[in-house]
Amino acid sequence: MQHMKRLSFFVYGTLLPGQPNYDLWSDSIREKKPATFRNGRLIDLGFYPILFEGGDSPVSGMIVSIRDEDYQLIINRLDGLEDFDRRNPDASLYRRVERQVTLEDNIWVNAWIYLGNPKMITGGAIVDSGSWATYSQIKKNEMAKWWANWRLGKSE
Repeated sequence: MQHMKRLSFFVYGTLLPGQPNYDLWSDSIREKKPATFRNGRLIDLGFYPILFEGGDSPVSGMIVSIRDEDYQLIINRLDGLEDFDRRNPDASLYRRVERQVTLEDNIWVNAWIYLGNPKMITGGAIVDSGSWATYSQIKKNEMAKWWANWRLGKSE
């Protein structure tokens, strides 16, 4: 079995602080810093975003480091949330890949990022600002109702 790299994560959507999935990993976070993914295209899928490579906009997010003792638990949890299948990444809506992101001090770092699989998505509104945290405030009430219903219907 190949050993997986222990990279930090670049997150841009519902895993950010103040977003609905932040509680899935907040207790395991060691450090978080603002960061940017260059040349992306952020798409609104209604109540959560998806990020594609190859756009011409920077996408705002955070680089998040996980405590060593929680790393495997968190990567499994996030892969599950994003429906990422390590054995069959091309059939996954999101793919966890290693990419470079830029920190505020213009330092580049490699991180895991969940990018959308272009074969799986057509349509959706482009988030011109490149910031899901800012954009989602516009639909805050509508999104809160959807997320509450989604959580109630989710079996765990």
